[in-house]
Amino acid sequence: MKFKYEDRQVVKLEKLARELHIPMLQTSWRFEVIKDGKIIKSHKQRSRSWVRNAYNILLSQFAGINLDSGTGNFGAGYLSLKNYSGTTYDGAAAYAMLNGVSAEGGSSGYRGSAASTAWGIIVGTSDSVESFESTALAALIAEGTGAGAMNYILGEVPTHSYDGPSKTWTVVHARYINNNSPGAITVNEVGMVDYDPVNANFRWLVVRDVLGTPVVVPAGGQLKVSFTFTLVFPG
Repeated sequence: MKFKYEDRQVVKLEKLARELHIPMLQTSWRFEVIKDGKIIKSHKQRSRSWVRNAYNILLSQFAGINLDSGTGNFGAGYLSLKNYSGTTYDGAAAYAMLNGVSAEGGSSGYRGSAASTAWGIIVGTSDSVESFESTALAALIAEGTGAGAMNYILGEVPTHSYDGPSKTWTVVHARYINNNSPGAITVNEVGMVDYDPVNANFRWLVVRDVLGTPVVVPAGGQLKVSFTFTLVFPG
């Protein structure tokens, strides 16, 4: 993966976007492995694999158009959503990521609930190629303490701040995941799942990234995963 070259190109594109007053949302991941209270490994990379669900939500909301109605299809040319279990949803209405509920309360949005991989930040072991059509991680690390499983903690309350001189908003979502299994676990993929509690099935993977460098979490270790959004405003 040519992250260094791509990062240089992104910096150029971000500067041009500011000059042209075109909104450009930047996203990145940070992984910190903690053992005995000390950070033993840190890895950061740009998020680069937003999937079809995210694009369809974006178009439906910002263009003010309804999802497809009654086609049952998901893919190129269809404005529908596919949930984490693989079921396609459409309907004669625009889609909102959250319908009048708190995005920060721990029961919706990206703030995953304790001991659950149903939504929020999730991790997996597969390094299979990133795909625009992904609707789930390729090899999700399950919740638990058995071999190959990890304990998912309630997602942190997201932080948001504004820097006046750079006119930049920054939002950070974070989650701790503990390795209470008998052995080390290698994390190769990460994703974000949005949950809209208006329907228990409305859980959409919006991004799946393969790590540029695998992250090994030793037995008894803890992984902190942070996902950062930044958006520069024109004024």
